[in-house]
Amino acid sequence: MQPTNRQITLRFQREEQLRQLEQLQRQQQQHEQQQRQQMLHRQLQQMQQQQQQQQQQQQQQQQPPPQIIFARGSAPDNIRTDGNHVVVIIPEELYQRFIRSTYLWALFFILISCVTWITISIMDINLMEEVPVPFFVWFILGGVSMLILQCCPKTQRIFPLNWILVVLIVLTTTLGAAYAMHLYEWSVLLCGMAISFAVVLIFHVMGALCPMPWLPGGLLTGCLMLFIMIAMLVFFFLMLFMLDPVYCLVFFVLLFASTLIAMPFHAQYIHGRLQALPLFTLATCALTVYIDYITCALCICVFYMYYIYSTTGEWMLRQHI
Repeated sequence: MQPTNRQITLRFQREEQLRQLEQLQRQQQQHEQQQRQQMLHRQLQQMQQQQQQQQQQQQQQQQPPPQIIFARGSAPDNIRTDGNHVVVIIPEELYQRFIRSTYLWALFFILISCVTWITISIMDINLMEEVPVPFFVWFILGGVSMLILQCCPKTQRIFPLNWILVVLIVLTTTLGAAYAMHLYEWSVLLCGMAISFAVVLIFHVMGALCPMPWLPGGLLTGCLMLFIMIAMLVFFFLMLFMLDPVYCLVFFVLLFASTLIAMPFHAQYIHGRLQALPLFTLATCALTVYIDYITCALCICVFYMYYIYSTTGEWMLRQHI
């Protein structure tokens, strides 16, 4: 039996509807697949952003804080211009004012000690008999104050604690050394102070003006100072327990040599020729110049005392210590 036209038409319509339905299903599947892909893409982007944020946070945590570098006049050529270095330019006029203030304060401290010692020498005051406090107590107080300044560097920048410690060191050093000033004539003291002033002036000018290749480097200075300090420690105990003038002479010769080696390095530091600028440590820098001068002066006094011993055979320290 042959199908009729109506049956054929209906069949074509069903097939068309099935094709449209299949097409709709395919479109819906494609749309859902696109949505899933977009969602996965967004999730992937979010994960990447989170990872980047975490990496940035880790880098910020691991990255050290920026290093502040002070420079005179202009930025140094060897400083890298990255985020880890912050260069602060100090005007030359301001730094020259700091240098002048350092040496003026050092001169003021030196005058305090020198005037006190010359006065005691002229008046022939024996502090060993007049003052019940032993001389080494003053040196111990000064040594403790110096240890605080050196072992706690922040104290060098805390006002007025830094100036209190510096003044305490100056006073205790002056009082401790004053116990032996009656042993010298005032003219001998004045001559020794003048020689010490000339030595300090020469070596500080060398450290401030000489080309850097001409001066001993930090490594050489450190090695020499370490060797001398070890030898000084040995001769200090020999001098203390055996009371031999020769050991005393060797000890003060080593002390004088260490001071001569250290003075150009101190001058370089004060004048900003090293990597650090001591702009905020005025009191400590002035104290450094003062200690250089006082050490040279005391060593010259001991050399004179040994000269008297070599000519007369009388060791004056043995009678008063």
